[in-house]
Amino acid sequence: DDACGPVQATRANIEKLKELIGDITPRDATNFEAAFQMAFTALSTRTEFFSNCHRVILFLTDGNPTRGATSPLAILNAIERGQASLGANKAYIFTYSFGADLSDDAERLMKEIACANNGIWAPVSDTGASALRTRCGPTRARAPCERAARA
Repeated sequence: DDACGPVQATRANIEKLKELIGDITPRDATNFEAAFQMAFTALSTRTEFFSNCHRVILFLTDGNPTRGATSPLAILNAIERGQASLGANKAYIFTYSFGADLSDDAERLMKEIACANNGIWAPVSDTGASALRTRCGPTRARAPCERAARA
């Protein structure tokens, strides 16, 4: 169904996720605020799939915030509101920057988001991102990713 939130990792749901990811088209806009709102909504719904011990958000971007809240303070405030909506069981936020085009300000923001939310920040080089896409992208052979997912 189209409900927001986690679903069980059945073979059918995994295949649907792969199709959805394969259909993503970059649109020259990056909306940190909307991404975090969606993540916090997902974490606060469909709780039957959670163990209720840890909540984690993996935030990946290849750009600077250009839509929605674009100032670091506004983005951090949006994240604070999202964390407050989770009650006592806050989410750990891990941030990843893809490519070399991220501005120094955006890199600082990614680090600040991670540090303020008990996570880590890590850069992913263009070479690393390309290797990941080649290994796990829509045109890849099936077996290597399935083995990696089981490891």
